[in-house]
Amino acid sequence: MFSNSITLEKIIKSDVSFARILKGSPVYTNREQLLSLRLYISLLQKNNMKPSTAYISNLTPLRGFAALIVVIFHFEALIGKFVNENNSMFINKGYMMVDLFFVMSGFIIFHVYRSNFRNSITGQSFRKFLIARFARIYPLHFIMLLICVLLIFVLGANPILNPAAIPTHIFLLQSFGIHKIFTLNVPS
Repeated sequence: MFSNSITLEKIIKSDVSFARILKGSPVYTNREQLLSLRLYISLLQKNNMKPSTAYISNLTPLRGFAALIVVIFHFEALIGKFVNENNSMFINKGYMMVDLFFVMSGFIIFHVYRSNFRNSITGQSFRKFLIARFARIYPLHFIMLLICVLLIFVLGANPILNPAAIPTHIFLLQSFGIHKIFTLNVPS
């Protein structure tokens, strides 16, 4: 059932806290140590708290580049031009980086959550997924909304900084055509 010598790396690769607890003894030959390690792993699997998925470091710079180009595109559209559009179409086509960013983000979401939906989508797993996505997206949206509300007080109201749009932004309804133009946090 158990081998006489088993390394921590073979059993669990990415759980740093457990590795810290057992630091200093990378090879386990004691039956009690092996049983406690097996119990720890079974508890992780039972509670669906598996070690985190592998980090794909190659996608991070590309996602950052795409996000930066999108920010520059929005800045140019709203505030001022960096480059004359006759000299370069790169910035003018920055909206296409949104598509690239979404494709890569979809791949990463699949990579992270595929084990939760491997056999089927249950109500509980879908609820966990929605809560995790909401917890990642909404705080940044809310902070940007607060900044836009502060800009209303500093710059005054205008068609973009429209105080009447605050409730739609709070409930993430700003892109459903309720207002005639995009309001407050335009990129959202």
